[in-house]
Amino acid sequence: MLGDVDPSVLRFVDDYRLNLITPDEIKDFGKLSSELGMILELIHVSDDKDGIRDIIMSKQKDYSSVSVSAVDMINTYTSINISKAEEKGGRVNMCKGMQDLLDEIQINDIKNLMKNMKWTAKQAMDALGIKKEEQARFQDML
Repeated sequence: MLGDVDPSVLRFVDDYRLNLITPDEIKDFGKLSSELGMILELIHVSDDKDGIRDIIMSKQKDYSSVSVSAVDMINTYTSINISKAEEKGGRVNMCKGMQDLLDEIQINDIKNLMKNMKWTAKQAMDALGIKKEEQARFQDML
């Protein structure tokens, strides 16, 4: 494996197998039942805000109690920045952080429609199907 290397040097080189996990090559994250599966799945879609939103919406219960170290890894290896302000007993309820992320995505969608279509905020929110009771909250964020 190392080619033509002086045998006196080879005795200092470890000969062990290194297994690498590549999130882009994993087809079914459901097979990974630990927090590692959640971390790898979020890394896999970290460049796709819609993909993040889809995961969050379909697996909200999985994100209700996540270790602080898992949140740290998610924040380090993705563009997602989950707040640990809700930390209790070494666990974080990521749902609040995820909701903030979803709100950010929604605000960006509203702003894009307003800019590109020359619409008012209300027109953009109506087009996106945002419920009337939520529109005031988003209006305050614009």
